[in-house]
Amino acid sequence: LRRQRQMCIRDRYISFWCRFNGEIPPGYKNTLPYYIGLALIIKMFYLIVFNVYDISWRYVGLDELIKVVKAMILGSLTLGMIMFFFRTIEPFSGPGFPRSIFIIDFIFSLFFIGSLRASKRLLTEGLKSTLKYTKDKKRLLIMGAGDAGEQIVREISRNKNSQYLPIGFVDDD
Repeated sequence: LRRQRQMCIRDRYISFWCRFNGEIPPGYKNTLPYYIGLALIIKMFYLIVFNVYDISWRYVGLDELIKVVKAMILGSLTLGMIMFFFRTIEPFSGPGFPRSIFIIDFIFSLFFIGSLRASKRLLTEGLKSTLKYTKDKKRLLIMGAGDAGEQIVREISRNKNSQYLPIGFVDDD
């Protein structure tokens, strides 16, 4: 959760930095802390609503990454609407708030949060793939290249104690 907060703050600052080519104008420097705080609260809220923190990221799949995408979309839309309605209130007033910040922020948030979430699985799967080619395993040819065959290969690859090494498929198609 702490790493998530740090990434959220960094994403917002990077969004402003990219939008203004590395030189954030003074009028926006006053708004930046409020925007970061508001974005942190809103995006963390949606990540909690979509149960992103209840997922074991060692086994992350497409469903979990879709939850992250949904949370980021709703978070960015909510943040945009709040910034639009609060544009006359003191900390958010001043120069018009650039709409491109929301797009840049969404892209960075999605990339960093998604990669953070998937990194554990990517690392474990990557390490497994380098360790699975040992000579003591029996080579296995699977008959049928459909969904069942693919599921068998995934299960064999995930099982550390498997004595088999899938080397290919045989199929009538």
